[in-house]
Amino acid sequence: MRYFICTLIVVAVVAACDFKYDSLEATKEIKAVKAEMTFLNNLQEPESATVYSLDPSQKGSGAADFHGFKILGEIKLKPEDVNEAALEFKDAAESYKEGLALPGCFNPRYGIRVLKGGKVYDYALSYECNHLRGYDGGKVYDFDAAGSPRILAELFKNSNVPQAEPPAVKPAVPVAEDDK
Repeated sequence: MRYFICTLIVVAVVAACDFKYDSLEATKEIKAVKAEMTFLNNLQEPESATVYSLDPSQKGSGAADFHGFKILGEIKLKPEDVNEAALEFKDAAESYKEGLALPGCFNPRYGIRVLKGGKVYDYALSYECNHLRGYDGGKVYDFDAAGSPRILAELFKNSNVPQAEPPAVKPAVPVAEDDK
């Protein structure tokens, strides 16, 4: 009987510790998601913005660099165009469907630098890989993304800004060994 009671006490203590650990992990995850959503909201009504045409196959340097990618051209947006372009990036992150992002793939052809509340935020978008990456100083945020580059491509085309050619074939989703 004594053994049974001791076993119950040990099980109860272990279960309580596991619950505390799970709730701490859940709290950390909730805080991370809130930080990501707050970061995405910097794309709503920014004060100013510059969009970049990027070549993911070439490394940039100096003034021709946007987080390691070569800048082919840029457009400093007029105040009336800032929201439309910024929301293209936000919409891409908000319209993703689970499982679209290709693991290990990031080939951004579009970038945007926004100014909001006196701070600068950068975003690079890879429609090819269904991935949006945000840069806030030393912090990097990664989002699954979806959508079409049509509006951004037209913006660059209408402004005679060169664009990198997308690959003829979209990268394949890696197949796990278990799925073969």
